[in-house]
Amino acid sequence: MRKKYETREACFVCTTPYQILGAISIVRSENVDADIYVFGTFSGYEEVAAKLEEQKLFGHVYSVDCEEMSFFGKGMSQTKARAKILRQMAFPEHCFKGVLEKDVAYSRFYSSSRAHAKVLLQRILQKRNPDMRTTIYDDGLGSYLEDSHVLKTSRDRQIMERLLGWHLFDPGKVDIELYLPSIAQIPEELEGCPVKEMPRLDWGHGEAKRIINAVFGKAGEEVQDGKIILFDNVRGLTSRRQMFEKIDECYREIISLAGKENVLFKGHPRSMEEPAIEMNRVTGSVPMEVFYSNMEDLEGKVLVAYNSTATYTPKLLFGKEPRVINLHRIVGGPMQQNSETLYRTFLPTYEDKGRLLAPETTEELRQMITDIMKEEKQP
Repeated sequence: MRKKYETREACFVCTTPYQILGAISIVRSENVDADIYVFGTFSGYEEVAAKLEEQKLFGHVYSVDCEEMSFFGKGMSQTKARAKILRQMAFPEHCFKGVLEKDVAYSRFYSSSRAHAKVLLQRILQKRNPDMRTTIYDDGLGSYLEDSHVLKTSRDRQIMERLLGWHLFDPGKVDIELYLPSIAQIPEELEGCPVKEMPRLDWGHGEAKRIINAVFGKAGEEVQDGKIILFDNVRGLTSRRQMFEKIDECYREIISLAGKENVLFKGHPRSMEEPAIEMNRVTGSVPMEVFYSNMEDLEGKVLVAYNSTATYTPKLLFGKEPRVINLHRIVGGPMQQNSETLYRTFLPTYEDKGRLLAPETTEELRQMITDIMKEEKQP
């Protein structure tokens, strides 16, 4: 006799602040009664889960320590790592002891990616309710790039899933929600699935702004001061020294032309070092989405990066178009092609194409900064 479960309407599984904000948008805009599982893949996740519970935005909030669900352990060989993954996939319930209630199932499963911990939970819930539908919702840039799509998986993984009889994404039971469906990259296995525009909340005002600050902590006042914000990449790899030398040259040019008081530097949270340049720095671990929501004039800012998801977040999450200057054509390097693909993908979505820029030379960059600062001085 098949076990009976308490079938709830929906659940969200989130591994990033961006995904949590998307979940809040859907719940509030579409009146979905949902639980949320916050996975321990970002700093402060337990505190964020506690704050979500305080806000009563979701029916139940679960904090999931997924350290043991990581692919590799310290000193673990690739063979042992594969064995560990296969064991977890074969017995996923063991990974969620003390978290997932034994008698709960869901009618709908909301997820943004194919992260290992997420699909383990998805498989458990599919077994509890074979009719469960899945909604794939916006995961930022990973939803719009074919080569690095969030639903892509390795050949090893595909073999393991087939071996275990997994079929996570049945096209007849999948819906897709994206902020910019016009440029969506839909994996071949999901072609034909319904795609609709995902609702946005006005995170910079009213109740939505109160929620984002209550859950993630209010950003500092320094975000108001900088006209130009420099977004850095992960530093510390010797093989990329030359690339960062060129990036730092661009930073120095910008600071020289705009003035140190008009420039803010935002380092990457996983960087092992920072550039040896005197400049104002954004500190703390508050997500960039929160900084944006607290900016009084987001579209008046200039976002500069070699390769950073942060420069496209205002367009995706807020529907706003601050000026963006991409440095990849000047710098070159291993991420140039990825950055160029992003630039070409997003350019058609901008109402003002002149606000998404990619200078070819340092001279072009200088002219852009000079023109921007002239505009700033005009009454």
